[in-house]
Amino acid sequence: MNRFWLAAALAVGLASAAQAQETPDALLDAFITAISSEDASALAQLYTEDADSYAPGTHHVRGREAIAADWQGFFDAFDDIALVIEPHGSVHVDDTHAAWGVWTMTQTPADGGEPFVLTGRFMDVQARIEGRWYYVADHASVSPEMAPVEYPRGAGRGGHGTAFGRAHEGAFDTRRRVSDQSAVLALLRSCLTALANLPMRAYKPRHHAHGATSGF
Repeated sequence: MNRFWLAAALAVGLASAAQAQETPDALLDAFITAISSEDASALAQLYTEDADSYAPGTHHVRGREAIAADWQGFFDAFDDIALVIEPHGSVHVDDTHAAWGVWTMTQTPADGGEPFVLTGRFMDVQARIEGRWYYVADHASVSPEMAPVEYPRGAGRGGHGTAFGRAHEGAFDTRRRVSDQSAVLALLRSCLTALANLPMRAYKPRHHAHGATSGF
């Protein structure tokens, strides 16, 4: 009997996970839930096996294992994390979807201190693979208008230093504005169309010469 209930619970869990990625909106909801739950493993599963993730500043990781480790470093450094996403637009072409907007994140240093708020911009590209949506790449930047914030030592995502703090160093160099939004959207549509026409192997893991899967 116990084995039956275990199997039933597992089936429900798998069904819930699948539903969490049935649409781009559901994928976003699952992303926010994983962050508020500080679940780095669940978060990494929302990406393709060789996805690229760009944190504020110059920080970049590739692959689910590296993405999980990167976020775990952030979760170890902060508590009471709350993320709010404000979508500004999206483009959808067949099995490819891109979205952009702004984000607001509140967090409290795990070793003590007052909570503080970060705001920034984001853009991501998603792919539908076997009926489920995954992040192929995402990029986040901290708003240039923000005043510098004091971060705990080693609080950067993934233990690579203060990734969010480093963002301030280059943020004021990114004030360039694009006035012709229609031209940007046209270019983005062209890129997504080209991406949608790529063979599915473009989303498979990369391999070293010896055949070992790598996130780099």
